[in-house]
Amino acid sequence: MKNLVLLALCWAMAMSQTFAQKTLPPSAAANIANLSENLKKMLETAGFELPNTVGQTGGKQYIGDRSSALVLDSTLNFYDYGLNGNDSLPLFKSRFSYPNEDTKLEVQGQHENGAWQFTNRITSVFDEQERLVDMFTQVYDPSVPTWVGDGRLEIFPHGDSPSLIDSSVIFGWNPDSNDWARLMTILYFFDDEDRIYESHTIVAAFGEPLLFKDIYTYDTEGDNTLIETYYVENSVETLTNIIEMKYDNHLVTSEVEIVFDGVDFIPQTRVTTDYNDVSLPANVENYEWSVADTNWVNTQSSLFEYDDQQRLTVLETAKHYEGVEDERYRFEYVYIEGELLQLETSYFWGQQENMFILDGKKYYYYSGDVSPAPDRPQDVVALNIYPNPTTGMARMELEGEVAVRIFDAAGQLVASQTEDNGRVQIDMSALPAGIYMVQAVSEDKLYTGRLVKQ
Repeated sequence: MKNLVLLALCWAMAMSQTFAQKTLPPSAAANIANLSENLKKMLETAGFELPNTVGQTGGKQYIGDRSSALVLDSTLNFYDYGLNGNDSLPLFKSRFSYPNEDTKLEVQGQHENGAWQFTNRITSVFDEQERLVDMFTQVYDPSVPTWVGDGRLEIFPHGDSPSLIDSSVIFGWNPDSNDWARLMTILYFFDDEDRIYESHTIVAAFGEPLLFKDIYTYDTEGDNTLIETYYVENSVETLTNIIEMKYDNHLVTSEVEIVFDGVDFIPQTRVTTDYNDVSLPANVENYEWSVADTNWVNTQSSLFEYDDQQRLTVLETAKHYEGVEDERYRFEYVYIEGELLQLETSYFWGQQENMFILDGKKYYYYSGDVSPAPDRPQDVVALNIYPNPTTGMARMELEGEVAVRIFDAAGQLVASQTEDNGRVQIDMSALPAGIYMVQAVSEDKLYTGRLVKQ
């Protein structure tokens, strides 16, 4: 499995291009590093763009597209496909349920020692406009066994806006008091045009609250060109951070962060963005300032491709290191309907092979779809398919009613069928030669295997 953390961050980047972000004030973003990884993931899941990542994980938070019959049921991740097309390993799984019309429950599991183990549980609560207003996470303690509080996020939307918020509060679980402890409060202040002109971040640190203030400046075109961050102590404001932004047709093309090092203000990071003809990001370059060279050093490049519905389909990213070959990754996205994902596929660049190598796949299942994922974490059983390879017909002997799906090498669903007696015949005669993934779901088992069509 190739660097899961980086893969998750790049998946986050891809999703940030598809779904709107809740941007944290610079002062809040600077203090997020002190939170636990689970709290950071909770914020990403809620749609906040975090520092040192480039987007959210998981995609848009909502109950479900009421115009669609499909509601997210579960996701399943496979990794370690290997250079020779070996069977992958199931690693992560999420199961979604909807206890009532304003609540979504996600139970996460990890595959360990041949079985699924519970890890986390996330409860999301939405208002009548389907805006996220409350989220709390719990971790599973197998020694009890029970779910234990971990983090909580309260969001107070701004009027009827679908994305602006008046304030948000981040809590951590205090096992001593057996209650939530406030870790960070973020307050936003808007002008008559609903533009943020000031924000306050209050951080709990060693029993004493720390106050930071961000001031937003706009040009005559209404674009936010400057954000200044101040540390406030005893009513004394000290400028600590500056972000300067440039625009083209109201699109941010350059963002430069300048920080105070105790003596002077020095550049720290720079991001440049080029857009396609429909104003979507096409190329993003990240830079860090080199004090020794007094110049910008390119640290990462990202290229984006979209389909005719302006949905992200391909992301290629390269991390640049001085004197070392780039780390390169590719991510492909397939949609089942609208912005509802069907499949995410990840690749890493093999330096010796001089090609992208399949590394992982994440499948999305929906209620109303042909084969929703199982109701609970469970083993993934290898399929016995024969003959394999085949030139036409192939067979499987299973038990009970099963739903079968066949995917091609690109992750596209090419065939599906349901059998009520467990005896499955697959007709591959109309499909081109190649390697296919076969998935079968019964009442209590999930089967996967590969089938070669000659």
